[in-house]
Amino acid sequence: MRPKGKHALQKTGALTVIEVLVVVVVMALLAGLVMPWLQKSSAKANRLWCTNNLKGIGLSYRIFATDHTNRFPWQISSNGGGTRQFASDVSNVWRHVAAISNELSSPQTAFCPSDIARREARDFSKFNSNQNLSYFIGLGASFDSPQSILSGDRNLMLDGSSLEGQILTLSRNANVSFDRRIHKTEGNVLLGDGSVQMLTSARLRETIRDAGKVSTNTLMVP
Repeated sequence: MRPKGKHALQKTGALTVIEVLVVVVVMALLAGLVMPWLQKSSAKANRLWCTNNLKGIGLSYRIFATDHTNRFPWQISSNGGGTRQFASDVSNVWRHVAAISNELSSPQTAFCPSDIARREARDFSKFNSNQNLSYFIGLGASFDSPQSILSGDRNLMLDGSSLEGQILTLSRNANVSFDRRIHKTEGNVLLGDGSVQMLTSARLRETIRDAGKVSTNTLMVP
């Protein structure tokens, strides 16, 4: 016999307070385990994206140089399609990338997704300042010197001080390193032959030392 009236038993699907608390605790624990993994995966993906960006930039510079007697834009006057007049103006680093707009598919390639202090330009009509650029330019790079430094992540330090907004020539034994702004004390460097190296700060110093044997390590850091 089924009970009748207001005292009839009713089944509900509602959770008790204790059950809700258990669910909340479990979700918090899962979030604590998953979030670091997601952040690490995102950082790794951005690093690879940045590497591909520099490969694209390197290929574009190589194509440009092939069409201009093996010279890069900053080695050619504006009359010849180059940017030599801007080679001493650190506020115009972006112009050395804009000069390869015919070879580079998009200015988005000049932006690293891990560089939160810079902003992405969707097309070259909006690529008009260093704020659209995540990479330094190696003014001493040579088309014929594979080990020379052509470009790389801009988050450089010398003797513990940021090199942002500077043009300087590094000695072969310079105490240079990456800071934490982009890839957490690591970074990417584009060499004269178009290859890209993923480096720790220690390996960066070795690369600077090797490059100094064949070229001048003069960097223009936006």
